[in-house]
Amino acid sequence: MASSEPSVLEAADEHADCEPERTALGVLDRLRPPKESDLSRKRAISVNKGSQKKGAYKPPSTARSPKNRGPAYRVKQFPNERLEVRLGKLFCTVCRHEVSLVHSTLLHHFASKKHTDAKEARVKKTEEKKQLLIDGQEYIASSRAEGRTLPAEVLVFRIQCLKSFMSAGVPLAKVDHFRPLLEERGERLTGRQHLADLIPMVRDNERAAVKSFLSSRPVSIIFDGTTTVCEAMAIVVRCVGNDFTVQQRLASLSLAAHSMTGEQVAHKLLSILSIEYQVQPHHLIAAMRDRASVNDVAVRTIRPLYTKLMDVGCFSHTLDHVGDAIRGDDVKAFVCNWIQLFTHSPKSRLEWKAQTNTSICTYSKTRWWSKFQVMQQLHDLFGDVVQFLLLVVPGDSSVVRKRMRENIQDLEMRARIQMQLAVTVEFGKPFADSTYRLEGDGPLCFIAYEEVSALLNFANADPVYLPSTEAVATVLANGNAGHRATWIDFARQCVVPAIEYLNRKFGAGGPLYDCVQAFRAARFCHPVKAHEMRPAVADLDDLARFPFIDAADINSMKVELPAYLAACEDIADVQPLQWWRAHAAQFPSFAATLQKIVLVQPSSAAAERVFSLLENSFSSKQESSLADYIEASLMLQYNHRD
Repeated sequence: MASSEPSVLEAADEHADCEPERTALGVLDRLRPPKESDLSRKRAISVNKGSQKKGAYKPPSTARSPKNRGPAYRVKQFPNERLEVRLGKLFCTVCRHEVSLVHSTLLHHFASKKHTDAKEARVKKTEEKKQLLIDGQEYIASSRAEGRTLPAEVLVFRIQCLKSFMSAGVPLAKVDHFRPLLEERGERLTGRQHLADLIPMVRDNERAAVKSFLSSRPVSIIFDGTTTVCEAMAIVVRCVGNDFTVQQRLASLSLAAHSMTGEQVAHKLLSILSIEYQVQPHHLIAAMRDRASVNDVAVRTIRPLYTKLMDVGCFSHTLDHVGDAIRGDDVKAFVCNWIQLFTHSPKSRLEWKAQTNTSICTYSKTRWWSKFQVMQQLHDLFGDVVQFLLLVVPGDSSVVRKRMRENIQDLEMRARIQMQLAVTVEFGKPFADSTYRLEGDGPLCFIAYEEVSALLNFANADPVYLPSTEAVATVLANGNAGHRATWIDFARQCVVPAIEYLNRKFGAGGPLYDCVQAFRAARFCHPVKAHEMRPAVADLDDLARFPFIDAADINSMKVELPAYLAACEDIADVQPLQWWRAHAAQFPSFAATLQKIVLVQPSSAAAERVFSLLENSFSSKQESSLADYIEASLMLQYNHRD
């Protein structure tokens, strides 16, 4: 028999016409609200705590008293400090805030670091505006673009807006939405089409700045290609200034219709370096790149021209492949299904977050050791993974989840997956950590040898030390010593291919062995490491592994070696480049060699960062963007990161 009681909505409908708000509140009291996401939490607002109360100010009776001297008088008194009178108050236009009228307080303000730095920045900005005006007028005159009659302030303002949008990675199509706000300062802006006419000028200016940066100094290059957004090739140049500051610049981002061959990569390198930037053959001393076959062909092609060139295959790429070589078909299939499940199912991501209170680890095809990070989360939360997969959700028709549930329900398969996860995570973690440590922009030549040596010693230990994996084997064996030994042997067999791959690449006779030994010799130029190693005169001959260091350089360093080692005494911890900045005049031969060695990096990660900017700034909605716009935008973003 059906119930005669009205439903919540039926009961509410009887009074809806007379008291709609009260009726709605009554319905809300009966309905179950959804659980809000963590993203719905109240935003934390930074609150001004206020300053401590001070005693009442008693103005002095002297002639310097603000009671006797008003804001206009202070403006005339300090004409070079950029003061203004605004609404009857004294305002510092450099620091952009109100200042006191008291003479002594003003003097303290003018002498402060904040004010002096702001004045220098303002002078620099004024010079930049003058140069922008000159460049803009010359470009408009030569290209016959529109804007020859624009006032100087308007032209500079438009160029600044264009560069700001490009350096922020904001699509130029959005400029029309910002026009009302940007035009509030008084200058007239224009539409995106007219702004786009100025893009070639911005790109040419960036290339001219890079060319000036490379003038008459040793340089190394880092180049690589990607197909993530389009077929693109990036060339990053690396230089060291007279103050021992290492700097990198994006020199070129080339777009191609198809994947480039080794000959085409070599053509692009020569055209950019020798023709565009006029790098002298003896100035290009190193090339860091991925060890893909096309890059091998390209380096061999340009080597006859650049005779001092040192070819360095990317250590980080190679270490990433060590992780791929770990045997484990069961866990690899399981992880692929796991990634597929959460990539295509927002509902699964929400369920996982609700169960574990942690976000799912995402996977990226372009990030080194990305799949390892997914495995690490699976290993650390394996109990939650089992519970998540065994839970049957009504209405869930996911084939992938059903397949993974069957794997977990099979106890033998679950044990194999758990063991492969344990050995992959424990064995792979040192390699992942070294990969990340070798992907920076600093002087990595001093740590590359130690990182690789530590990995070789770890992997070639007999047996490999894997205590966490042995603990998992103990749990799976459930007290059976024979089963425990079988599981441990199974785990060790999983890492054998990875160890063999590591030895083939970095061991004696491997393609990266000479680079590793060169990085070992590079440590002689590090004051702390030189003190620890105490190299003999004959040991400096190992520096000849760098093609750009000749016998004359080494002989000069041998003369300076005793005094250099004496200066390295009692140095516990110091930044090597800072130390050489203070001691370059004392040891000129060592300093000159150091300025070349720090250009050599064990990784091509700098090019990968360019591709990350490319992927973040240009989505599929901007597929029609022209090459000059893409290159200029990435050069602004990469070259002005500081």
